[in-house]
Amino acid sequence: MQFSIRLNSSETFLQSPKFVVPSGECVPIVNGFLEISDIGPEIDIQKQVWRQMAKARKLPMEYRGFIRYDGFLVLDGKGGFKIRIIEINGRGIECLHAIEAVHQALGREVEIESTAQIALPYFQKWAGDKEIIALVADNESLVKRIWGPIFVRGLQNLGLRIRLMEVGEFRDKADTCFKGTCMYLVGDVGDGPSQFPGDVARRLWNLQEEGGVSMLNRIMRGGMGDKYALERIIGLGPLLLNEPDKFTVARDKQSDLVLKPINGASGDGITIGRLVSPDDWREALTRESQTHFLSELVVPETIELHGVKYAVDCNITYWAEGGKLTPLYVIARIKPWEKFRKTWIMNVAKGGGIVPPKRL
Repeated sequence: MQFSIRLNSSETFLQSPKFVVPSGECVPIVNGFLEISDIGPEIDIQKQVWRQMAKARKLPMEYRGFIRYDGFLVLDGKGGFKIRIIEINGRGIECLHAIEAVHQALGREVEIESTAQIALPYFQKWAGDKEIIALVADNESLVKRIWGPIFVRGLQNLGLRIRLMEVGEFRDKADTCFKGTCMYLVGDVGDGPSQFPGDVARRLWNLQEEGGVSMLNRIMRGGMGDKYALERIIGLGPLLLNEPDKFTVARDKQSDLVLKPINGASGDGITIGRLVSPDDWREALTRESQTHFLSELVVPETIELHGVKYAVDCNITYWAEGGKLTPLYVIARIKPWEKFRKTWIMNVAKGGGIVPPKRL
């Protein structure tokens, strides 16, 4: 696969007060576009992995939703790149929301497609003539809380029957008013940390199990974003700490390992072996032996823009129907290498920038 970023001018980034992270900082948007070719083999690999995930998770044929593969670029040994899969995001696809926010904030300054327009036909096919309820979490600090409603308004402007609903209203109506509707979950919900309060997550699960309510990215026991299950499938060799003799391996290879929560999100709860002392590493291994697993640290390739070296990832968003994927667009995030190497986290909420998506 060939991959590069072409800038439109000498100005690397654009920013807008309409597109910020919870801290209030503007997210840097690359003033340019992706140039990608020969991505087909990478898509084929990701489709195969999804089929295996669907089988492992007993994903029902009626499952519908948007998912995103996150991955770092590594050299393929043939003068190009390949995508090293880091995780599958199958709960709250914030890039849909974030890119629509960028489109509305900076669409006149940089060429960037509307993800509401990209997603519209899939919402229409899924919901038919039913009203869609977009349930938002009630924590004001959440990224999806900031960007999700912008995406929903974009869909409304395109004529889709969709409306926002606050958690409080959902509590009042969950037992009486949802039969025959469709539910689009703007926040995350699953076995792991949820952006919804526990009672709301339980009611969502009950509604789904009772039938009569269609859910996009429906809740799965075990979570489709379960990184441990993914790594078991793609052969990265994760090490569960409650398995015999893993502590010795973890201590010996500290600088090459990452300790990750089995059900984590947004880069939270991760310990990078090479960034902590041996004592802190051993303490983390002991403290989190039942909730985390060990994974190989992936060192991404870098690109240079106007003399600055950046770490870069390459993420593909799909529409999922059961075990079948339809590619929608590819997006990249970048972060100055000197900043990235201090945390090893690329998330936009943690300081990453966005390159406008390329439609597939």
